[in-house]
Amino acid sequence: FIDLGHGFGEAVVSAAQRGYVAAGVELNPTLYLLSIWNVWWHRLWWPFDFRVRLVCGDMWKRDLRFGEQDVILMYGVQSLMARLTAKVLAEAKHGALVVLYRFQLTLPASSPSLPPSPSLPLAVAGKGGGTVVKSGTDKAEIEFLEVNEDEFSVYRVLRPVTAIRAGGKVDKPEL
Repeated sequence: FIDLGHGFGEAVVSAAQRGYVAAGVELNPTLYLLSIWNVWWHRLWWPFDFRVRLVCGDMWKRDLRFGEQDVILMYGVQSLMARLTAKVLAEAKHGALVVLYRFQLTLPASSPSLPPSPSLPLAVAGKGGGTVVKSGTDKAEIEFLEVNEDEFSVYRVLRPVTAIRAGGKVDKPEL
């Protein structure tokens, strides 16, 4: 589990308390320090507790072991979604879930049946329940699953067998 832009670290704490190995990356040093306090407050003794990993820095420049994450969570801004889409297509492992709050990945316009545009009301986007939209490259696809009533968009990363090497490592496509 990784939270991109973890803020106070609430999602990291919640995931760790439920038994997940949880990581968070935060660019803002003040929020990063507050997240350390929050983790300690919940008796997760980071950096000694293996269930928690906090990183202060730029998520685009740090090695976050993105390809090892089962769940990628982000509350971002629409301007980051195209870059995140490219990173997911290039690095996320097969079957990884991408959960975004209030924003959607920027999928290529050439896809025949894209999820509704982020400019449309999320209530319209979310009532498809089980709508499957696939978009991506020959090495990876992003499957749009749903936007629920809480404004979370959920996606799954799919990789063809030919793009998965021994040990589950992924060949990175050229972008």
